[in-house]
Amino acid sequence: MSQRYGFFVKFCKKTKTDYKTLWKYLNKHPYIPLYVLSELEKLSKIEFQKNIKYLEYGVGSSKKRAKTIKELNEDIAAMIGAFIADGHLRFRNTNRGNRYEFVFREEYKSNMDALTRWINNVFEINVKPKKEKNHYSIYISNKIIFRYFTNIFGFTPGRKTETVKIPILFYSSSNKIKAAVVKGILMFDGSVLRKTGQIDLLSKSKNLIHGTAHLINDLGINISHASTKPDKYGRYRLTIGRKSEIKKGLIFFEKGTRKYRRLNKILEKIYK
Repeated sequence: MSQRYGFFVKFCKKTKTDYKTLWKYLNKHPYIPLYVLSELEKLSKIEFQKNIKYLEYGVGSSKKRAKTIKELNEDIAAMIGAFIADGHLRFRNTNRGNRYEFVFREEYKSNMDALTRWINNVFEINVKPKKEKNHYSIYISNKIIFRYFTNIFGFTPGRKTETVKIPILFYSSSNKIKAAVVKGILMFDGSVLRKTGQIDLLSKSKNLIHGTAHLINDLGINISHASTKPDKYGRYRLTIGRKSEIKKGLIFFEKGTRKYRRLNKILEKIYK
């Protein structure tokens, strides 16, 4: 008992933490500050952080939380793909403090319903799309989620049209994860031609086009074209055009969404 007490006394001196406060963290509160947990790990040589389920910050009505990400899954991958296509990070310094914002706009409600499901599954929050005049939007102000996108996945706030690329960790992931990333990208930034079902992706980011082509090829789907030079508008193009490959490309659209229904209807005519 005295040895245990001595450990915590030593810890309190090192971290300048009041002993009563530490006791409350360990015995009364369902939470503990990360800096306290980090120091406990160093002194005890026990890994505590791998067991963290939620992160939170703020107090009272301004308190925010999010579920921690332990490993990649298909919802995370699809969410990241959708963000690459149409998402935006924004940091603002306001009179009420710093704002860490995730903003998303999309024309089709079926896509936004899919995206909100992915986000809510990943972070266990309650996001709902908002109907605007001619589109739907998602707005999230959450420092934890913002930090995941910047510190873990490597995105930066502000304009990303010409520079966005797929985070490198997805290239060594499983085929299910690769397919989910491409699904997010093509659902939100790709197109399906009405007559032929040809799948196209246009982007001003050469890295995005070539990265997406890389993942699609890894999945055993042959693309028809990935441009190495931009068109007169500064855009690069990726195309899946052969009938056999278009059929395989149905996996890149969430079942029940607008582009899935369009492509599936075309395929039914082609292969009837």
